[in-house]
Amino acid sequence: MAVVALGAGAATAQPVEGLYLGAGIAANFHESAGPQAMRLHTETGPAGLLSLGWGSGNGLRLEVEGSYRENGIARPASGTVSTYGGMANLYIGTERALGGQPLQPYLGAGLGIAWTEFHQVGAAVTPLGPGPGRRVFDDVDGRLAFQAIAGMALPILALPGLALATEYRFLGTAGDARIEGRAEGAGGQLLSQGTGQFANRNHTLLIGLRYAFGRSAAEAAGPQEAATAPEPVRLYLVHFDWDRSELSDRSRRILAEAARQGGPYRLARIAVRGSADRAATPEARERLMRQRLEAVCTELERLGVGREEIAVTGPGATQPAATSDGPRRRIEILPQ
Repeated sequence: MAVVALGAGAATAQPVEGLYLGAGIAANFHESAGPQAMRLHTETGPAGLLSLGWGSGNGLRLEVEGSYRENGIARPASGTVSTYGGMANLYIGTERALGGQPLQPYLGAGLGIAWTEFHQVGAAVTPLGPGPGRRVFDDVDGRLAFQAIAGMALPILALPGLALATEYRFLGTAGDARIEGRAEGAGGQLLSQGTGQFANRNHTLLIGLRYAFGRSAAEAAGPQEAATAPEPVRLYLVHFDWDRSELSDRSRRILAEAARQGGPYRLARIAVRGSADRAATPEARERLMRQRLEAVCTELERLGVGREEIAVTGPGATQPAATSDGPRRRIEILPQ
């Protein structure tokens, strides 16, 4: 059967790859069947399916399936009609996201063999001899079967490899089932025998589970590997001329590059290191450091970085960046 592929998350709940096992329960409606003189109307009944298949990882799946459907006769007869058999199915599916949840819609088709079994299906008819009698069908007929499937799989994020699915299936057979029957008199005596022809067309609504063996280990390991992978960090240096706080064209280009970074480089703080000039007084060094820092922050704001995204850390004026003969001082920008 074609039931679901349950993954570990939107990034890992991919179409099934490798061996999988599926099972489902369903409600089955059997269309009315039989000649007009004895038209059988069935009740909605239970159905069950088991499947074993292989997924290619790109949405294609092949599987073998065993199924059983049973429907009681509502009128004008009593008894049950059962359909059971085996199918080979081909599926094609994809993956979509809805509200952050991965969904896997798919379509399928199958061919196989289905047996239609009538168990004590009987209806009162007249006249059959001296009084009311019954026509009874109690036989099995095997036919080539076909089915069409449309479903949606919902990966279960907490259980890698497992999925929940809901499906609609249409199952029919090639030609009407030929069921041997007999006519009985009021006293149960056999009056005649014959064959009735009954179409076998089923509409099934199913819910099921499927466990994919091939992807479960990789899916479980994937998020852990992603969580432990180190994120790259890039340091930007903005230099200033001696005793100056104006930004050069080169410094503006460096700040523009820092502001553009996204993902792991998203600007979160500015680490100020060694922005002082050794030759100035402490008060002058502190003032110059703040002017340089303000120039950097103003330029970043102009480039679209909010002031709330900028946190200032570092020793500032107390730790000069270079020796007294160094031509430049700097501010370090560490996006995080």
